[in-house]
Amino acid sequence: MQDHNQIEAFVVRNTDYYTARWQLSGGGTKMSFNWAAAIGQVIWFAYRKLYAPMLIGIAVYILYVAGWMYIDDRALFSPGLMTILEYSGAVALTVAFGFLGNSIYRRRYLKVKEQAQLRHGDLDEQLNYLRSKGGTSIAAFWILVVLFMLPFLWAGYWGIYVAGQLEDAGYNFDATGPLTVEEFEANFLMHLDEPLEGKHRDCVLREIKARAADAGDPETLDPSTVDFLPEDSWPDLDPEGRRIILMQVITTKAMFECPHFD
Repeated sequence: MQDHNQIEAFVVRNTDYYTARWQLSGGGTKMSFNWAAAIGQVIWFAYRKLYAPMLIGIAVYILYVAGWMYIDDRALFSPGLMTILEYSGAVALTVAFGFLGNSIYRRRYLKVKEQAQLRHGDLDEQLNYLRSKGGTSIAAFWILVVLFMLPFLWAGYWGIYVAGQLEDAGYNFDATGPLTVEEFEANFLMHLDEPLEGKHRDCVLREIKARAADAGDPETLDPSTVDFLPEDSWPDLDPEGRRIILMQVITTKAMFECPHFD
C-alpha cells in the first residue's frame, strides 16, 4: 500500500498503469511498451518532467536528421533505398521510445523516492516531496509542441507568401519548355526581401541560367536528377506546380552558390 501511495503521489495520472508495469513489489520491472511514449517521444518526456531524457532525445533527433542530410547530400544511397532506410529509422526510434519509456520513468521515480526518504522521515512529507518532483507539466508539453511546429509553420507561411507573390506578378502558368532567366527575374527574383545587385546578381543569374538549362523542361524532368525535388509527389504535380517548385529549388541553390560581393 505504501508503494502504491508513493507512486500515486509521484505519477498523479494513470497510477494503476505504472504500478502494474513497474512491479515494484517484485524488485524489478518487466519489459513493457508505452504507447504514449512511443507516439509522444520527447514531448511525452517533457509532459512527465523527464527533462534530462528529453534533452538526450532531442540530441538524438538532431544527430539523426544531420546524418540523413549528410547522406542525402552526398547521394550515398539510391533514392529508393534512402526512403526505405529513413522510414525504418523512424520506426526504430518510435519502438525504442515505446520500450524505454516505462523503464526510464521508473528509474526517475526510484531516484526521487530515495531522495524523499533521505530528506524526510515523515511519510506525509515524503509524499509531498514526490508530488513536487513528479506529476505532469502541461506548460512543458505545449512549449515543446510549439518548438517542434515552428519550422513547419515557417515553411507553410513562406510557401503561401511566395505563391501569393507569384500570383500577384501575373506568373505565366501556361509557359512550356525549360525555365528562362526572364521568368526568374520577372516572377521570383524581383520579390526577394533583399534585392540582388552588382556581382552578386550576375553570379546568381549565371547559376540560374546554367541550372535551368541542365534541368530542362520541368514537364519531362526526372526529379531524381535534381536535389530537393519531391520525387514521390512530383508525378502528381500539374505543369504550373512543377515550374514553381523547380524555380524555387534552382534559385535557392544559386543563392547558396553565390556569395555576397562587397
